[in-house]
Amino acid sequence: MDAGDPYDPEDATIRQIRRGLTEFRGSYYQNEGWARQASGRKVAIFGIQGWTDDLFEAVEVFRQYKYLKALDPDWPVELELADVGHPRAQNPASTWRRLHDQAWQYLQSNIGGSHDQTTTVASQPTTASTTVTPTEMTMRRTAPRPKRPRGSQRGR
Repeated sequence: MDAGDPYDPEDATIRQIRRGLTEFRGSYYQNEGWARQASGRKVAIFGIQGWTDDLFEAVEVFRQYKYLKALDPDWPVELELADVGHPRAQNPASTWRRLHDQAWQYLQSNIGGSHDQTTTVASQPTTASTTVTPTEMTMRRTAPRPKRPRGSQRGR
């Protein structure tokens, strides 16, 4: 049986939820503002993204990059990807130092006003981690613990 969606897509509440999950969630969805900048001075963007970030996946930053470059191939937007971000990422200090240095240089070159430029997407190596995933951690926290026999004491 194909009855369609369980809600009316034009319902005011559904429209508000859809807008809240898009336009208010990330800059990609604020396309009217980006389009207005296409023929003038543009906001320069230096994006740092983690390949292993499960909360904000890499596809989000690539979508923004591709959209801005479609508006203007010389839009000042540059991306750096690495093993950084939310859990699962290893967040090595040396990687963050390099990313901070590059972001600082980018900021310095654009602080007086952005300018059209050829920019890049670069990635640092990301290795598989042997750490526990967030799902495994949740399962460990919520799993029932074996009961100690009556009269036994911890540590003995």
